[in-house]
Amino acid sequence: MMMTISISTGFSYTKSYTEILDIIAETGCKHIELFMNQSFIQVPIDDIVEAVEARHLQVISIHTPIFFVREVRGESEAYWIEKCIAYADRLGADIIISHSVLTGQGDDIKNVDDVYRQNFKRYGHGEAYTLCTENMPKLPVHSFTSDKKAFKAFISEHQYAVTFDTSHWSSFGYDIIEGYKGMKPHIKNIHLSDCQDGREHLALGKGNQPIKAFIQYLVSDGYEGPITLELDFDNKERQYIQDYDEAVHVLRRCITFIEDSMFNSQ
Repeated sequence: MMMTISISTGFSYTKSYTEILDIIAETGCKHIELFMNQSFIQVPIDDIVEAVEARHLQVISIHTPIFFVREVRGESEAYWIEKCIAYADRLGADIIISHSVLTGQGDDIKNVDDVYRQNFKRYGHGEAYTLCTENMPKLPVHSFTSDKKAFKAFISEHQYAVTFDTSHWSSFGYDIIEGYKGMKPHIKNIHLSDCQDGREHLALGKGNQPIKAFIQYLVSDGYEGPITLELDFDNKERQYIQDYDEAVHVLRRCITFIEDSMFNSQ
């Protein structure tokens, strides 16, 4: 079975949700990860369903909002996990991704980690959906989700599912193929992007990560989950792509990169 290629709507948080979906539709990619960022968080679910269906797209995963986006609204991660479960039911998605619940207000990291653990204890083994935790990058505040040993112990002990993020993993200088191998039994989704010198979520081929070899290893290993392009076009310290046609071109080029890597590994 072939891997499913998907594009995260999180590549922009400044464009309208309809323009983001238009860009993805124009690439020819039919599968998306719905990232509940600033462009989507205030949009009623009925409008999202209508916009997705009008463009013949399929939502296969949903990402909860980043902490600072939901916090200004006074909303918790647990609230958004429950909301994304309801969204997944409406949209036919199977996977929900939850980030670490850092508050950005100097909270004691142990308390923050305790909340994260409680969320997964409560929601981590749903029958109608798969809730994925995600390995976090080299953070200013050191959560267990960015600690290789502690994170692996967490998912192994409780048999939680993982979205493996290549940029986050490589931000420490870790090898992404070895990272995949070490968490393989738990990985249900992959966030794919390039990375170099701390610049995460770059277009494929714009960093120094062995992305082609990584994809070829996934094929040889029989990985059958989604492989989701998670890029950032709005951060000038990463890559700044505001033009509609250029955004389509870069995303298409990344899809071709993935497909060529998959084909050349056959």
